[in-house]
Amino acid sequence: MFSFKSEPKKFDSAEALIKRYTWWSVAAGIVPIPFVDIAALTGVQIKMLYDLSAHYGVEFQKSRVKSFLTALVGGVVPASLVKAIPFLGTAAGMLTVPILAGASTHAVGTVFNQHFASGGTFLDFNPESVRGFFEEEFKKGKSVSEEALADIKSSAGNALSSEGAAPTEPITVPPTEPDAPKSKRSI
Repeated sequence: MFSFKSEPKKFDSAEALIKRYTWWSVAAGIVPIPFVDIAALTGVQIKMLYDLSAHYGVEFQKSRVKSFLTALVGGVVPASLVKAIPFLGTAAGMLTVPILAGASTHAVGTVFNQHFASGGTFLDFNPESVRGFFEEEFKKGKSVSEEALADIKSSAGNALSSEGAAPTEPITVPPTEPDAPKSKRSI
């Protein structure tokens, strides 16, 4: 294991933060356009590391973070390319990329949570020394991501059910211009 140089409560609250960003990463992975999903995923992971570093009082270094993410997560980019293949590739990519995106975010977050909790900073982080731990956490992250994806699909299904269906009548919106006539326009 590792030794805490910070409070265990801080470590636990950071785990909740990681879970939230894991869910955001799963959602980013659903984006059907290759590379747009990876750009969104990278943004989510950078923001997660920014928040984790602030949580532990570690100076954030964006240039180092980008290189660490490339070293640790580079394998998700080829999976995104599958979405470029019409029909089957898009479908396959939309099933696999969200899981890989969430798993990689879970693993990155867990690795840095442990690193920061034991007194580490971005300056002394070595991606190669945590490769094995990253891979273990990546495997665990797949199940976390599958759960998140199932919940997202369930929420989307509930929103589209007959009770939550979009109205079939046009929505009436008042005009936005102050000098416009008082009549309402229809969408």
